[in-house]
Amino acid sequence: MKNSNYFIPPLYILLLINGCKSVVTKQIEKTNTSEEVEAKIPPFEYKRTDSDSILLKRFLGHYKDIYNKDSTQLNYYGAEIFYEKDSIFKVINLYGDYVGATYNPVAESHIAYRNNLYKEYVSGETFRIDKLSPSKYLLYTDDYNRLSSNFHFYNVTFNNDSIVIEETTEHKNFIYNFIYKKKESMDNYLEEIKNSRKLEKNELYQLGIDSTKVEVNEKYYRSPDAFLSRENPYYYGSIYYRQKYGDETMKVLQFNHNDTIKEITLGIVGGDSDSYKMTSEFVNDSIFIQSLVNQETIVDINDTMGYAFDSIVTKFKYNEKFDLDTISKDTFKYKKYQFKKYGAPAENHIYYSKPFKINNLECYWETKLEITFDDNKKPLKAKNITRKLINSKTKKTLLISQPDMIIRDEKSLFYSSSDDFKDFNFDGYADFSIYNSVYSGASHAFYDNYLFNPKTKKFDYSKKLSGSEITVDNKLRTITLYYNMGRSYHIEHIIHYDLKGKILFEEKFIEELVKEKNSEEYYYLKTYQKIKNNKIILNNTEKDKNLSR
Repeated sequence: MKNSNYFIPPLYILLLINGCKSVVTKQIEKTNTSEEVEAKIPPFEYKRTDSDSILLKRFLGHYKDIYNKDSTQLNYYGAEIFYEKDSIFKVINLYGDYVGATYNPVAESHIAYRNNLYKEYVSGETFRIDKLSPSKYLLYTDDYNRLSSNFHFYNVTFNNDSIVIEETTEHKNFIYNFIYKKKESMDNYLEEIKNSRKLEKNELYQLGIDSTKVEVNEKYYRSPDAFLSRENPYYYGSIYYRQKYGDETMKVLQFNHNDTIKEITLGIVGGDSDSYKMTSEFVNDSIFIQSLVNQETIVDINDTMGYAFDSIVTKFKYNEKFDLDTISKDTFKYKKYQFKKYGAPAENHIYYSKPFKINNLECYWETKLEITFDDNKKPLKAKNITRKLINSKTKKTLLISQPDMIIRDEKSLFYSSSDDFKDFNFDGYADFSIYNSVYSGASHAFYDNYLFNPKTKKFDYSKKLSGSEITVDNKLRTITLYYNMGRSYHIEHIIHYDLKGKILFEEKFIEELVKEKNSEEYYYLKTYQKIKNNKIILNNTEKDKNLSR
C-alpha cells in the first residue's frame, strides 16, 4: 500500500529515543480484526554518522527483532521518511501487515521532533501535512484495511518537550494528492483509445447514458487509466472516451462521491486536422483549468502556411465533491506563419495581449518575433522582435518599441506589462520604459523610455531619458538617470519637476578617470553641473586621487 510517489528526503533532525519524556497526547486507538498489538519503539543507540537509509534500516530492524519473531504478531517490512518543505518535524511511516489467513496491511506514523523520536504514534500512513501555525500542523493519514483506504486527520501541536495529537474532521481537498494524471494534453488520445475497451450499448447504463439516443457513428471506450491512485469507499473516479468520427473525441471524468455523480470534461479534440483542442490541469487542491484552443488556417500559398489561434482559458475552483465554480475566463489570440528562409524552415509568431486601459485609451500589445530552427528542427532563440502598442478602437499605433527586446516568457506577451508604465515627468500621464538587451552590457543597463504626448495621444521616444537606468522619486518629484560605463566613467543625472510637470532644473554628478599629463598616475575628475533652461548655470570640478572604488 505504499505510495510509489513518496520519496525519502534527507533527515537532518537527530533522532534520540527518550522513553521518559512527558508527552501530553490523546491516545489514538485502532481496532482491527486481528489481535490488538501495543507498539513501542525499543530504545537503541543513535549514531550521528548514520545516513538516512541506515537510520531507517536500524529503525525497522528493531521492530522486526521484537515482533516478527512471533508469527501471530505484526510483520514489519518497510519504512519511509515523509515531510513537507520547511517542516519543523518529520514523519517515519512504518509499514507492515498482520499475519493471518488474509492479507491485512497496517501502517503507523512516528513523529521525529527536536532530537526525539516519540513513542506515541498515529495509526495510518501520513501522506500530506498542512502547516496551520508555526507550532501546529494537520496530518492526513490513510489507515487502510486490506485494499481500501480509510482517511483520518489529526491536529499535531508541538511544545518544547511534548506533542499533542487530536483527531479532527477539518481538512482541505486532499483528493488532489491522489489524482493519478493531473494534466491532460490529448496529444496521444488515439493511442490511448487503442488501449481502451469499447463499451457496448448494454454497458452504457453504467455511465448513465441512454443507449437509445446514441448515434450510429458514436462510440464509447472505458479508459484503462485510473483517475485516483488509491481506491477508497468515499471517492471513485472513472474515465471514458466519447468518439464521433469526423467530429470530435472527448475525454470525460465521471466522479462519484457518496452516490452523487459529477462529470467533468478533461479534454477534447475535433474538427479538420484537429482544428480545436481542449486540455486541462488540476493545478492544486482548489484550482482546475480548462484551455480550449481553436485553430484556423488563414494563409495557404506557395511555401507559406498561416494559422490563427484563439485560446479560451477558464479557471475553476473545485472542492472534494468536484463542484466547479468559475473564477475567470480569459481569451488569448496569436498567429503563426510557417515558411522557408534561406532554404531552412522558419516561423513568424504574432501575439495579441488582452485589452487594457492606459491614459484612458483602450489598447493592446502586438508582439512579432521570428523563430529559426536547427538541423534537428529544434527552435533556436527568437529574434527580430518588435512590439507595437495599438489603439483598440482606431487601430492606430501608439508606440513601436526598439527591436530585440527581452521576452520574460511567452505568457507575458498576452498581458499589459503594467509594471513598465510609470509617470516619468509628473504630468499626470503614464509613460513607458523597457529594457534594451542590445545596447545593455555587463556594467550598464540601457532602457528605452517613451513619454506620452496628450495632444497626439501617442508615446514619443525620449532620447534625453533613454540609455540609462531610471529611478522615480514621487515625494521629491525627481527622476534620476544613472549611466555607468565601467570604472572609468559614470554620470548621475537628476531632473527636478514642478507641480505641472515642467522641468525646474537639472543636476549632473560626473566622475571620469583621467591620466595625469606627463605621468603614469590617474585620478578621478569630479564634476558637478546645475542646469536650467538647458544652460549650465553652475560648473564645479575637483580632482580625487583616491582610486579605491
